[in-house]
Amino acid sequence: MMVENVIKDLGEIHARLLDHKPVVQGEIRFFIKEFENKRNDREQKRLERIEHQLGELNEKTFPSCISLMEKHLTEAKEQLDVSNLMCKRLQTQEEERLESKPLESLQVNRDKEWTSFLEKLNQERDVLDSQHRQRIQDLEDHFEKLKQNLNLQT
Repeated sequence: MMVENVIKDLGEIHARLLDHKPVVQGEIRFFIKEFENKRNDREQKRLERIEHQLGELNEKTFPSCISLMEKHLTEAKEQLDVSNLMCKRLQTQEEERLESKPLESLQVNRDKEWTSFLEKLNQERDVLDSQHRQRIQDLEDHFEKLKQNLNLQT
């Protein structure tokens, strides 16, 4: 029995001196507890700060934003209605203009004027050509007479 007691005592001495598991586990548990406490404190402070900011938003910012929106949205709607009316007028005018087709009638008139102009131009050219031919003929006749006169004198 004594050997058993000695072995048992050696086991306890060995466990106390060389086995560090219980000490390390205790340190780990202490570290985790401290970490969670600090984290909870940070989380708590963060939540309080967010609650304070939300309170300010609800009390100050949102009411002023809502009043500004109510004021400016009606103005913006009125301006949009006016611009919508102007666009409709422009669209109606454009549709009327397209239906009346003044461009086509103007094109036809321009074509007629152009044709008339070309005809007048051709007539004037023909008149000038005939005058030119007549003048050339007169000059040839004149030179022919001068030649004959010269021949008669010689």
